[in-house]
Amino acid sequence: MRFHANGPIILCQLSAFVSEIFCLELWRLTVQTNSGLHIRGPLVNSLLKFLMLASSLVLIGVGVPQLIAAISMAAGDPIWQDYREGKNVSEEAFLELEQSRLNAIKYSADNEAREQLAYLYVRDGFSEDGVRRAIDILEEAVAKDPLDSSDWALLTKLYLETPDRRPDAIAAWKASRKLAPNKANLLNDRAANAIYLFRFLDDEDRLLAKTDLEVAYRKNRTSFRRHMARTNLLEWAKLILNDPKKTAFLAPD
Repeated sequence: MRFHANGPIILCQLSAFVSEIFCLELWRLTVQTNSGLHIRGPLVNSLLKFLMLASSLVLIGVGVPQLIAAISMAAGDPIWQDYREGKNVSEEAFLELEQSRLNAIKYSADNEAREQLAYLYVRDGFSEDGVRRAIDILEEAVAKDPLDSSDWALLTKLYLETPDRRPDAIAAWKASRKLAPNKANLLNDRAANAIYLFRFLDDEDRLLAKTDLEVAYRKNRTSFRRHMARTNLLEWAKLILNDPKKTAFLAPD
């Protein structure tokens, strides 16, 4: 399970803040004697207890929600694993998996649960309701973490399934490629998205689309060819690349 990028930072900041208060108060309450430093003041025990309680409350406030989220995720993890491995998963199990992810996002800013929900909503094809729900949950995800290129890439594909969201699809595609232009596991999908968007792009953006295809081709041309064939985009890929050597390699068997 991944932890949200800001979680450890917030925890460290709060802990450092409490520690700083603790040290300042100890310094204020100490005196120098011939035998060394001694803590003074009749209220020191109460102060120490208060500071220990405050530190505990900070750690509980940060840690307990993360723990509840982790437990919720763990409850559905075996079902998610079966689904990802292509095993037969009952509708009842899918509902249990969905609920575990919905419970997790109540207590954690981490986007893993949201990403998995998006995949679940379109698992049986891109139905209108499934696409709408997947878009809603991923828009939450990118609002919380706008630097996640994978979420932007998936949003591009989902927006493409909704004709009135094509401007959003173009914006999501650009965001994904800007954030991670060479991320290996996104290259083929991004190239496919570029092809789907191609006829809606201006000349400048079409050059970006062509670049996406060229990057994916150079990274692994066999994988690129296989992906283009699976998505019925081989002819479009050859047309956009417009390169005799690439066209020859991409030619159907």
